[in-house]
Amino acid sequence: FRYGGWTNRDWLMTKPVLQDGETVVCQGTHAAIASELQAIAPEVAQSLAEFFAVLADPNRLRLLSLLARSELCVGDLAQAIGVSESAVSHQLRSLRNLRLVSYRKT
Repeated sequence: FRYGGWTNRDWLMTKPVLQDGETVVCQGTHAAIASELQAIAPEVAQSLAEFFAVLADPNRLRLLSLLARSELCVGDLAQAIGVSESAVSHQLRSLRNLRLVSYRKT
């Protein structure tokens, strides 16, 4: 992405050095470019933020990595990541709400 003349990689590599009270401003206008761009809708942004927030939990990622390899029961998952079955069930509920996992009774 670009913002104020910086690309995402430029911004990560080098930040401008500012004196107190200075701000980074874009020189000139880019109306032709800006008029062609469209940000994602607020509802889509909210949905994506919720999705990534669920994935931001390390234990949920660990559970997904295990389940990507094999179907496992809650007890096996709990033992594999070293947490209680209750904690695993709670994490699986969040993943199930996003349709990232499914369950079946045996």
